Amino acid sequence: MKGRRKVVFLRGVEGLSGVGLDVRELCVPASVWVGEVRRRKRRKANEDVDGRTHGRRAFGVREPLPRRAGEEAERVRLPRLLREATTFLLMDECAKTEGLFRVNAKAVLVEALRDMYEKGQQFVVWKEKETVLCSAYWREGFGDVGVEEVEAKDGFDVHAAAGLVKMWYGELREPMFPQTCYQALQKFYGGDEVRLEPEQLVAMVREDAEWTILSTTARRILRMHLLPLLSRIVEFGEWNRMTASSLAVCFAPALLRGPDIEEDVKVMVIVRRLLEAMIANWKDHLAPAFDLDYKSFEDELRPPKAIADREDPLEEAGDGILSKDAQRTGITLLDNDASASDTQDDGNDGDEPPPLPVRSNAFPLREGGPPPLPPRPRTFSVPADERPSLPPRIRSSTVADVPQVSPRSSPSSSPTTDCDGKVKRKPAPTVQPLPRYSMVVGPLGQQPGTLEHIPFYNTVEVTADESSDLEQDPDPDLPGYEAMPGSPSRRTIPRKPVPMQGEKEAH
Repeated sequence: MKGRRKVVFLRGVEGLSGVGLDVRELCVPASVWVGEVRRRKRRKANEDVDGRTHGRRAFGVREPLPRRAGEEAERVRLPRLLREATTFLLMDECAKTEGLFRVNAKAVLVEALRDMYEKGQQFVVWKEKETVLCSAYWREGFGDVGVEEVEAKDGFDVHAAAGLVKMWYGELREPMFPQTCYQALQKFYGGDEVRLEPEQLVAMVREDAEWTILSTTARRILRMHLLPLLSRIVEFGEWNRMTASSLAVCFAPALLRGPDIEEDVKVMVIVRRLLEAMIANWKDHLAPAFDLDYKSFEDELRPPKAIADREDPLEEAGDGILSKDAQRTGITLLDNDASASDTQDDGNDGDEPPPLPVRSNAFPLREGGPPPLPPRPRTFSVPADERPSLPPRIRSSTVADVPQVSPRSSPSSSPTTDCDGKVKRKPAPTVQPLPRYSMVVGPLGQQPGTLEHIPFYNTVEVTADESSDLEQDPDPDLPGYEAMPGSPSRRTIPRKPVPMQGEKEAH
């Protein structure tokens, strides 16, 4: 019989899990993992090829500093990402790299490193020129397993390690300097004349400080990792050209993450001054105040003795974050009085809620049923002679009782009151409408009509000075306006006759 070869085509590295291989136990070169990240970006997929979704191990977790396992559970340790990346950065040849933390690495390299640490990849290879570092992993039956021979393209360089550290600080769930401390920073450290003394810096980073603008986690991270790392990098400033001021400029944007960018820029100046002063005073003032030195920092960077501490705990996807449906539904109240055993004894499956207790009544029930209702009050009549006398009713005036006053009523009319208390007013005088032109001038060819003895008054007063301008020849056939009774003496203004049709054509 001829042997047959079975060829399996895989889509990406993570497809190896479909054939029974655990990708985390394989040493995947950096170039292969970078291609995996680029392929995933093209597909825009948030899941692995085999359908598994991974949670968080290092970036944006609730506890950035994991607790130790075993008897030292009260103590915290550095996460695996910071431990391995910092160890590679502080090697002599790497620490002397010019522009360390200032030169940006390739974004795809940093993204590949983040993906590997989030998924718990056991072997991460670092390589910078002749310096090679591989994260040794403990395997049962073999002990610490590592990699010795690595090509330059198969490892991550020093700038990728520096970019990974800055990304870790920039993606903390709670930034080192949250927005709640912006006002205090501007109040106490905002002025240019403010001098940052070592005693103030020690009080700011101290564990048992009575009041400080930093949280407990932020103070621990500063003491355990950030300040010792940057202080050590400054010691190689002769080669890498990095000072405390330049390192503060590189790290200050990663320590702030507020909703307002303009406000972050203003506070960033203060944070940069604080960080620069802390880096410059760490070795001589801050570290001795906390009984720390570079040897204790190296001990934190060594792999933990406990096997469980070699890898960071996995925070499941969505752990601690309510879904949108749960937020819309609200809070579910549980019955704390009923235990699980009581629920099983009652015959419930556990999915159904327990029955509600019997509602207590305010009045005890009688044997015949609920108590009768009180009798309804009955109406009764009183004879007219026995009824008490009531005071006279005061009638309130309404709109209908008040007579409507014409706007043309005479101002001399004054209201009067009758015996019943009603308000009466004198009737307004009758006002005749003004005559039309057809009433004054008759039809064509006839004499002008008369006004039928209707008085019309002229309301325009004419003074003696204006009388000369208004003098006209009176027309005996056209009546003029009469003077208003009671008004001062004025002249009668005759109306000028309107020419007839025949006269207009003759003219």
